[in-house]
Amino acid sequence: MAILSAVAISAFAMLSQGANFAASERDRLTASIVADNLMVEELLRAATPDLGEQSGETEFAGRSFEWSTIVTEGGEELRRIAIVVRLKGSTQTLAHIETIKVSS
Repeated sequence: MAILSAVAISAFAMLSQGANFAASERDRLTASIVADNLMVEELLRAATPDLGEQSGETEFAGRSFEWSTIVTEGGEELRRIAIVVRLKGSTQTLAHIETIKVSS
């Protein structure tokens, strides 16, 4: 009987870990979509992005996210744009993307 209960407890622990993993992956996926959307908006702007950092909040798929955009010099007539997204109130980065945009 003790062996059977140990096996049952282990099975429940594995199911719990699987549920936590699925929730974590869902958050990473939605954060990646938020980051991609922010980057597309930045690339579609005709104006050259200002150097420096901007941050904000957005909601997507029922979750609240915080984002920050960092624009630095990327070389001659280039700007490097980095976007970081995390759950609101968290310090863990869920998505990070970078690109280069030609200054106009």
